[in-house]
Amino acid sequence: MSSFTCFNTTNYAAKMVISKGTPGGTSNLVGTVPISPSSQTLVPVTETYTAYFWITMEDGNSYQSTPVSFPANVNAMVLTAQMQMVETGGTFNFQIQAVPSTVPNQITLISECRLPVTFYVLANSATVGGTSTMQTAVVVNQVNSATISTAETYTFTGKVNGVNTVPLTITPTSPNYPSITLYQDNVNFSDFIGYSVSSR
Repeated sequence: MSSFTCFNTTNYAAKMVISKGTPGGTSNLVGTVPISPSSQTLVPVTETYTAYFWITMEDGNSYQSTPVSFPANVNAMVLTAQMQMVETGGTFNFQIQAVPSTVPNQITLISECRLPVTFYVLANSATVGGTSTMQTAVVVNQVNSATISTAETYTFTGKVNGVNTVPLTITPTSPNYPSITLYQDNVNFSDFIGYSVSSR
């Protein structure tokens, strides 16, 4: 993920919702960035992805797998949820097998567990501490799969003064990429003030 500079030119505190992947995709990586009035904020570059899953067994107990991480520039991976029997003690480990994929710009999620699992995938920034900038949660049933797009397509929606803007989708070829501006429209709508986002 590229880093973005988000500008808020309004007089109100705002939030910018960022979705990475196919516009409107239900499994996209999503994050929310607060921006103070008349200011700007930097959305840092993604350095790594981290993935883990939760599973609830028949007895009602829930278990989390050991997390796996991989560099963001390795943007094609297959992650398989497994219930691995431990040789001694008759217990199980819940783990993710991570292998490179031949399908570009896509994380494929597969479950080999007998019950549904919920994968959590986090995009971690390059800032100190590796703060998660975007994440998603995807339920995968036994022997089923799901995909998460890692393509460099981003949809921005501003939230300001009780209004959600029309979403703006951009790619690295868009004008003024990677700067995003939230601004007040010149024309009011009925008794309401309109707002927009643009790469300008």
